[in-house]
Amino acid sequence: MSQKQIDIARSKSLANGFNIDFIKSDIKDLDLKQKFDVVTAGFVFSYAPICTELKDYLRVAYNHLKTDGRLFSVVCNPLNPLRESGVLYRVSLADGSPLKNGSKLCCEFFDRDGKFLCYDYKFFWDRTSIEDSAIKTGFNRLFWIDIKNRETSTDDVPKLKSTNAIFYARK
Repeated sequence: MSQKQIDIARSKSLANGFNIDFIKSDIKDLDLKQKFDVVTAGFVFSYAPICTELKDYLRVAYNHLKTDGRLFSVVCNPLNPLRESGVLYRVSLADGSPLKNGSKLCCEFFDRDGKFLCYDYKFFWDRTSIEDSAIKTGFNRLFWIDIKNRETSTDDVPKLKSTNAIFYARK
């Protein structure tokens, strides 16, 4: 994120009555000097380009948890993240090679009318890789929660097949 994006987010949060601390840091270097009951990491692990960085990301989460603390992380589908549809987003292999741990993924985002908005790159990690890295970090009581699909469409949100899951672990 750029400083400009953080400044916009801070301004909008204050305008809506929220006093939020925004911190810009490489996650591997993050040290908030306090412990929490819960750490959330939305799509964070998908940005680890190599397995050692995945472990580093998990280590940072672990180090910020109190004893018996909980980690919740939304993860790009750890079974098969590829998605052909152009409804809201599409995920494809960035280099065309077979899908494997560490594969670079191109995620394209669209508005509800199908107009392209932007893209970013993520990396694929399967459930076993995430679980093994979490166990090596010290987490236990691991499990996955598959995100349920929308049963119906609304004017604002189309019916979607989710490509994500929630990873849960306890310290």
